[in-house]
Order: sequence, then structure tokens, then C-alpha cells
Amino acid sequence: ELQRCNLESLCLQVKQTAPSMSIQSVLGAALDPPPNESVSQAIQRLAAQSTLNIGETEGGETLTTLGALVAGLPLDPAVARMLLLGLLLQAPEVALTLAAALGTPQAFLPRSKSGGRGTSMGTRLVKAEQWGEEAGLGGHTSDVLAVVEAYEAWRKRVGSRAGNPRDEEWVRDWLPTLKHIHALRDQLRRQLVQLKLLPPSDYFENETQREIFNLHSGIGPLRQAL
Repeated sequence: ELQRCNLESLCLQVKQTAPSMSIQSVLGAALDPPPNESVSQAIQRLAAQSTLNIGETEGGETLTTLGALVAGLPLDPAVARMLLLGLLLQAPEVALTLAAALGTPQAFLPRSKSGGRGTSMGTRLVKAEQWGEEAGLGGHTSDVLAVVEAYEAWRKRVGSRAGNPRDEEWVRDWLPTLKHIHALRDQLRRQLVQLKLLPPSDYFENETQREIFNLHSGIGPLRQAL
């Protein structure tokens, strides 16, 4: 099981649950431990992301404040860090969708490999981009943003009950992925509310206040930078 886990996430979990013990010693005691070199590289990457401080003595790692927040999110540490950065930049909505999309591996697989019928990845992403452009969300060169914009367009169409009948087959092809992104996005939002990093959904008195809080989510260059 350890061999299949994201090693960086695992290192953060070790420090969260056993802060006085070194990561190497905890993982080395497993029945099938990961290679020491791989663990050392993961620790160095976490230090570069400012989620872990490395002490002068072996095993002297400590979680940073950022690392403690990242460890509490069910995401790859780099993705969790991006999500928190999006909050600081007043772009929580797009950051949540980006994080949920990146946390949904099947979003980037051909449907024949992720449980559906055999639509190619290229066809899926081209259609995602077209769908996003129709909703006024296009203008990028990123597969990740194509998926994000497909999700945003789907949310708009669900809300308005509008849609093109020609899209029905494509929607069915994407629907399990979109629902997974939606569920993970809601889970992340609830966790951020619990951490007091986001206000609860009923915090805003009107839509204007909500838009001010989410001021920069629609800025194209910021979406690409995240």
C-alpha cells in the first residue's frame, strides 16, 4: 500500500501524526518500506514548497504552518498549496475547481480506460474546450483548464436547464467525471470552512458580496498561473 501512495502526502501525514519521530524511521519500519532515496527526495520537495522545515540533525523535520494546512487536505501537496494560494489571491471558486479536477485522475483518461465508452482523450478535450467557449470561458492552451471550463459550463447549463441536444452523448460520456469533480470540490469547500479559511455558504448577504470575495476567479492569466 505504501508503494502506491503519494510519498509527499505520506511524509506530511507522518509528521502530523508522529511529530517527534523522523519520517525515515517511521517509513523504514514498514513491512515494505519505500526506498530511502525516494523518501529523501520527497522531503526535499516538501521543503522547497515551504511545507516542511528540515532540521540540522537527521530526522529533525517539522511541519510549517502551511504544511499543517496542506496535510489536512485530501490532495497532492502541490495541488493543495495551489488551492490555498488561490484563496489568498481572491480566486477561491476557480482554485477549488482546479484542485478538484487535478484530484480526479479519470478526467485525463480516455473513457474506455475509466469506465465508459471509448471516446479518445483528444476528442474529449476538444469538445470540453468548445463547450467552455460557448459559455464564454475559453481562451487557453491547457488540458487542465479545458476540464475546468467543461465543469463550469456544465454547472451553468444545469442551472439554466439549457443545452444543445447534440451535446447529450458527450455529456453522458463526461458525466461520471463531472460528478466526481463536483463531489470532491464540495468536500474541499467544507474542509476549508472547517479550517476557517472560507466562510460558510450563508455568510454573504447578497451576490455582490460573494463576487467581491471571489473577485479574481475570472481573470484568465491568473487561472493559467494557478
